[in-house]
Amino acid sequence: MPVCPIDIVIAIDFSGSTGGPQAGSGSWYGIAGEPYEAQRILLENLIDHLTPGMIAGEVQVGIVFWASTRTSLDPDGFSMSSNHLGDLNTSKVLQDPAGNWHSPIAKGMFDNFLGGGTNIGGGMDYVFTPTTGILNRKSTSDFASQYPTRQNDPDFSQVGVIITDSQNPPSQSGLTPGSGCAYQSSSLSATPTSPSGPANQFVVGVVALSGGFPMSNQNCPICPYTYIRDTIDYITCNQNAGPNSWNTSSSGLVGQYGFYVNINNPNAILNVGAAILSQACFGSVPDSYDCSGSLPNPIGIAWQCYDPGTGLGQYTTYTNCVTNCQNPIPITYDCNDPTTATYNPSLPDYWCYNPGTGLGTYQGLNALINCQSFCQAPVPITYDCSGPPSWNCSVVTGGGGQYSTQAACQAVCFATPPSPSWHCTENMTVVSQGVTYGPWNCYDPGTGLGQHLSLAACQNICVVSPSWDCHMPAPGTTTGICIDPGNGLGQYLVEQDCIDACKTHVIHPPDEPLEVSWNCRMNKYGIGHCDLVLGTSGTYTTKALCLVACEQVPILPTFTFPDTWKCHIPWHSIVGTCTKMTDGSGTYTTEQDCIDNCLHAQLLPTLLDTEGWNCDNSTQTCSGPVLGGTYPTQADCQAVCVGIISVGTLCDRVRSCPCGWTYDQTTQECESPIYGIQTMIIGAIENCITFQSPPHQPVVGDIWANLSPSNIPPPYTWNAAEVVEIGGQIQGTSSIEVRSQC
Repeated sequence: MPVCPIDIVIAIDFSGSTGGPQAGSGSWYGIAGEPYEAQRILLENLIDHLTPGMIAGEVQVGIVFWASTRTSLDPDGFSMSSNHLGDLNTSKVLQDPAGNWHSPIAKGMFDNFLGGGTNIGGGMDYVFTPTTGILNRKSTSDFASQYPTRQNDPDFSQVGVIITDSQNPPSQSGLTPGSGCAYQSSSLSATPTSPSGPANQFVVGVVALSGGFPMSNQNCPICPYTYIRDTIDYITCNQNAGPNSWNTSSSGLVGQYGFYVNINNPNAILNVGAAILSQACFGSVPDSYDCSGSLPNPIGIAWQCYDPGTGLGQYTTYTNCVTNCQNPIPITYDCNDPTTATYNPSLPDYWCYNPGTGLGTYQGLNALINCQSFCQAPVPITYDCSGPPSWNCSVVTGGGGQYSTQAACQAVCFATPPSPSWHCTENMTVVSQGVTYGPWNCYDPGTGLGQHLSLAACQNICVVSPSWDCHMPAPGTTTGICIDPGNGLGQYLVEQDCIDACKTHVIHPPDEPLEVSWNCRMNKYGIGHCDLVLGTSGTYTTKALCLVACEQVPILPTFTFPDTWKCHIPWHSIVGTCTKMTDGSGTYTTEQDCIDNCLHAQLLPTLLDTEGWNCDNSTQTCSGPVLGGTYPTQADCQAVCVGIISVGTLCDRVRSCPCGWTYDQTTQECESPIYGIQTMIIGAIENCITFQSPPHQPVVGDIWANLSPSNIPPPYTWNAAEVVEIGGQIQGTSSIEVRSQC
């Protein structure tokens, strides 16, 4: 090839139809007979033909990979490079994981494979677009300092080679009949559209497929024969002359810039490479080739065919040169060991390479295998610290240890042990540093992470938690006694839970342990309640386990109500007093509003907010003054408060629930309204009652004064109850109660 200034960019089709590299095999090669592998061979062949010009400082080369997207190889960091020993090196100096040797060109293809659809038009734009196309990125090229002088050389030309495997309609690949005309040299003939690109810019189109060019078929207008010819025409702007079946013109006025390659024919690949490059430089010197022979030589590569650019090469065809350019020196190998004097920093460390002298360390039939067996980087030795209690540094082979040297490990592995600290075992048995500690003892975990910094601080809090068991004291008893066993292992963690469980009202033998269990019952609001079951038939052995399963927290929530005020009218008074209500039940939101209304209030006989006195017949005492009291004065109350009226050993049973609570007749339980997210459930209030004013027997719906027990927390407290069920008889006496309102 005559040597003249050339910028050339080769654009390779990386769409999915090319096959791509062998996935998962560890090899960087493509599949034999697929377009990807043929393009690799063609690309390396083109670079081989360009190498003499690169060595002479006249040629720089760029590589583009395209599919539906595009990317540039940017050899050696340049848009185009003239370095034939860098990323554009075609010598097999790199080894893939499968053990095959490759050129850096092959590795670059493997690393950048795209896949996806075919957009030839997009690939052309990426190469040729003025200013931004890879071919026009002069400022980032290897020869950047030579512009604009280089472009002004009359022999300068720039070439874009578009290679594809497409045999589909060009319109499906982003092409139109004039796609290449905007980029093709305006110095070429119009056929029929005039090329309009820079005069010294040339577009070459190549279709690479398996098998010879398809036969023409007049009855099949959509056959590949037509599509391939159209694709080459659209890329080259119809500059597709020649004697071959893919050429669309035989006119000598039309340039031969279109080519078809049978990828199964190595000679066809080589011949097309030479033919493409013959279009790149227009000089009078014919192509010729020389064999570089052994090193040193003009191109720096041993036994490589190249065009000296003089027309006087020994061989007139590249194929003849390759056939005869064989290395007579036997292939041997050396290891590129960084610790030896023959180390070559341009090659990978611990890499087997052929020195080209026949004098390598490893020779014979298995030279490469033997070299690879011994040419290995030394396995690093590192160290780990075992930590407590032994604090030893152990060897880790393979480089995974924490410390690179034994000294670095020992510097920290024998440091001062962690400071003493202590944990409390609570109600468990704990083994720490080989010592067993029973419940409610303090121990040092040996990590410095104990909860307490001193033994005394731990012992101050490490005491047995209170707990209770229910015991039946004597035969015939109906209520058990709650006793703290003193070891934190009692059945109940809350004394009231134990007391509730002991109220079984069942005669139990004194020497037999009282066995109880629990079942979880969900109310209509989706809130669980634990029911006590005598014996072991219940689902849960303790109330605590039942509460956990029922998602019921045995600590009632704290509620905060806004301050309100309520007007109360003393007995026989027409002016009320204002009382602050902390449960939010007051009528007025400000104290002044309450005072203003109380000044004008009128006494109504049925008003519950009047003050008076109530009679407790069980103790024959009067209490008051209270809101809604039955008697206006203490004397009126004492006159009638004469104690309990006996009606015999059996009386009619009356069940009541606090005002506003709901009654479950199946379980005889009362359930409070929802406060926050929780309700309270209690057993129905069960007794025998009559009413004194007016005297009558109770009926369902009657309201009577009843104060909640002292252990009921707000907001669940009440001061009146509603009769919900009457029926059956119980042992006891009937008390006289006072009617009231909710």
